Amino acid sequence: MAPKEAALHTQDLIDIMVELDHWKFEPRFAKALKMANRGTLYQLNEQDLEDHRGGIFGKEIWDSPILSGKNNLPLTSLPTPAQTQRIMMLEIGGDNEYTFAPSHGSSDLDVHATKVLLENMLNPTYASRGAIIHAACPTLDRLRKDTSASQNDGVLGQTDFQVSIAPACEFFDVKVYDNRRYITLLSGKQVIIAYPPSVENSTMLTARYEALARSASGAIWDAVDLQYGIAIVQKSGETLVLPPFWSCVVLCTEMCVSAAYSIATASQYTHRFKHIAISITQLQMWPDPRTQQIELMKLASSLAHHLGLSINSHLPCFDNRAVVTDICKKWEGEMKAKFGQLLGMIDDEAECDRICGIVTQAWIQLVHARRDKKPVCRLCKGRLDRVKGLPGPDQHLIDHVVDTHCAVRMRE
Repeated sequence: MAPKEAALHTQDLIDIMVELDHWKFEPRFAKALKMANRGTLYQLNEQDLEDHRGGIFGKEIWDSPILSGKNNLPLTSLPTPAQTQRIMMLEIGGDNEYTFAPSHGSSDLDVHATKVLLENMLNPTYASRGAIIHAACPTLDRLRKDTSASQNDGVLGQTDFQVSIAPACEFFDVKVYDNRRYITLLSGKQVIIAYPPSVENSTMLTARYEALARSASGAIWDAVDLQYGIAIVQKSGETLVLPPFWSCVVLCTEMCVSAAYSIATASQYTHRFKHIAISITQLQMWPDPRTQQIELMKLASSLAHHLGLSINSHLPCFDNRAVVTDICKKWEGEMKAKFGQLLGMIDDEAECDRICGIVTQAWIQLVHARRDKKPVCRLCKGRLDRVKGLPGPDQHLIDHVVDTHCAVRMRE
């Protein structure tokens, strides 16, 4: 960790309590304040966290949240609050989709509340109800610069920026990200409590997401007692990096504008199947069945595309041989079955066939490439003699992959 980053990892629980105390009359802020007072939260202080390396938080610093300053900003420059306000007024006033929640009861009221929220972006104490929780921002995407820290993990792809605009005293409920998440605070100040993907935490969250999907109500954080939380004060210009499958809650102590995106890596590919139940149950919380289906298709398509990149591509600064071995070892076990379960939840048969075709082609390409070295299947070690004179995969190889290893079979 660079010295400037290390300086941000000396926070104390008193820092957390000072921030939360401003809004202690709000129940969720009061809950977090009580947790800090009781010492049931960890602080972002490497001297304290290093005692738990290899246990609760993993062996490496990157296995727990990293808070970076402007020296690691994923933008060419940090826009001023006034510039950010102008950008978002133009973006939200255009054709870009955004989500305002909680609703004020009608689309007209929500539009008015959105307008008032945008007008108050420069007011740090503005605390009226409702936030923009998802907004695209092509302007910020154009200002983005490469995040080189993940290159050694084999970058498969990254999402566009997703902007949130939240008033002071706003609370964002527990959210789990299946890839490394970068959250840059453009303006304001907020407290984030991040939780590792321990078995206990994952089990509790999955159960609660399932309950909410069955029309239960209430915030997740109110109903679960997650363990090993790290409390973090994030200020304007700082970027918080959450490891894959960490969850977090956000408590805005000032008007906050944040821009976040995710990076998928080959080194974490099999872990996405390990935790796929929580990814699926999160998507099922969307109240609109159409949105649920769209999100499920996005997840399946992403896993299919990233499979091909992980096992067949030459990724910069990354040797994928260990990843290929790991995927081949686990595919016939839990991975193929879990992928089949995901496909079984998608109603659009044509989309399922398209996604299965991507998976099939990925395995055909790998098995064909490896057969040049040894006439056996890379997955099952069954013999696959090469047909002389054919430069590409022969029908025998294709049939073997489709009939024995292909995800298409799992929908029958």
